[in-house]
Amino acid sequence: MKTDYTEDEIALSLDHLVEKGMLGSGDSCHSPMAYLAKAIAQVLPEAQAGQEKFIRAKNRSEELAEEEQVKIEQEAELEAEFLAREQAFVEAFPTAEAQAEVIRQCAERYPMLDPNGRILRNLTIAEWTF
Repeated sequence: MKTDYTEDEIALSLDHLVEKGMLGSGDSCHSPMAYLAKAIAQVLPEAQAGQEKFIRAKNRSEELAEEEQVKIEQEAELEAEFLAREQAFVEAFPTAEAQAEVIRQCAERYPMLDPNGRILRNLTIAEWTF
């Protein structure tokens, strides 16, 4: 076997045989090296395919985790930006009456929104430039 296969290929095939069992039946093997001496040509491709599938799944999992982390960071940035805008809005219009007037002006462009609702207030703050 060592003349036809690398140690890594033999080790991969052995791991696959121990984990998955013999080809076809899945039964455990009492003499794995003796079995591989006869069947490594059939076991190795399955072991390599399993390894490739594992690597693809691992890579995809890492990509999804990275995408989720980017999404979390973007949401945190948007939240911080909105909080800064809201603070500036409150500083520019410190009284409830002044804020209500700016919101009322915005409400004219969005008559479908509740004039006293949080959505209109947030939209007003988002559109307001300071």
